[in-house]
Amino acid sequence: MVIKKIPVLKLPYWMRSVLSIPLGKLFIKSKDLVRKSDLWFNVDSCVGDIVCREFDSSVKIIDGKTRRSFETGYFEHYFKIVNPRSTISLSSKTILSIIKKPMNIFVYGEEDLLVIALGLNKFLNNIVYGQPRTGIVIVDLNYYSRLKFIKILKTFKPDMSG
Repeated sequence: MVIKKIPVLKLPYWMRSVLSIPLGKLFIKSKDLVRKSDLWFNVDSCVGDIVCREFDSSVKIIDGKTRRSFETGYFEHYFKIVNPRSTISLSSKTILSIIKKPMNIFVYGEEDLLVIALGLNKFLNNIVYGQPRTGIVIVDLNYYSRLKFIKILKTFKPDMSG
C-alpha cells in the first residue's frame, strides 16, 4: 500500500476553541434553518452541505457529510479537492483564493476550515457557513475580515499529511 502525503497547514490544538466562535454575523432561527428569503442580499459562496443546499451561490463547498457522519449526497458536477481533517491543504488554499467563476467543489476530507482559505479570495463579497446546532454565519469579506483570516492562517503550522 502506498501512502501519499500532501503539504498542509495544520490547525494548532489551542486554536480549536478560538475557531468555534463565529467569524462573522451569527443568524439564529429558533425552529428552522435560516433561508435565502430571510436575507437581504445575494450569497457569493457557501461552505457546508446543509447551507449549500439552502442557498444559491456561485461557489459551493461540501464534503458529503454533516457532523462528520450523516451522508448528505453530492453535486452532479463538481471539482474535487483533497483536504485532510483539521488542516488546510496548500492546493485547496491556492484554488480557493483565486476562484473567479461559479464552481461546485467536493472535498475529500473535511471542508470546515476552508472558510479561512475562501475568505482570502478577493473576487468574493461574502461567505455563508453553518454554525453547528446554532444557525448560520455570514462573513462580509472586506479589508478587515481578510486581515483577520490572514492572522488566523499565520497560527497554522506547516506539515505533511497523508
